[in-house]
Amino acid sequence: MSVRAQPDPREPGRRPPEGRHHFRPPDPRDAVDTPVPAHGGDRPPGPRPPRPWYLQIAGQWPMFLTLVGVASGLAIVAASYWRRGSTVVGLALVMAALLRLLPDRTVGLLKVRSRLWDVACYALLGAGILVLAWVISPLRR
Repeated sequence: MSVRAQPDPREPGRRPPEGRHHFRPPDPRDAVDTPVPAHGGDRPPGPRPPRPWYLQIAGQWPMFLTLVGVASGLAIVAASYWRRGSTVVGLALVMAALLRLLPDRTVGLLKVRSRLWDVACYALLGAGILVLAWVISPLRR
């Protein structure tokens, strides 16, 4: 076995080795708005200004619908209607599985893994919650 010798970073003409991460803090000059040319040309290079919060939510509508469905189901469960609330949560997860079948640039934050794996996880969780909600006998006195 031979061991390769590492070059000496103090040797002239060599840069010191960099760490694993090459993070540079953001430059405040990059946050300045650049005017768009009036002649209708391409957008100038540089950072894009952030979108308003309501447009960011509108761009993530599949995740927003799923979260609204799960939250409303949990609110129904908190109101002591556990079977109805669990049904709503299960249906919200099945709806997430169907929404995950849309193209990748449309689904936004619902895309976690590959499409097949996401659909399988959402569908199995939703179906499992639906089955448990309707198989467990209600408490009667």
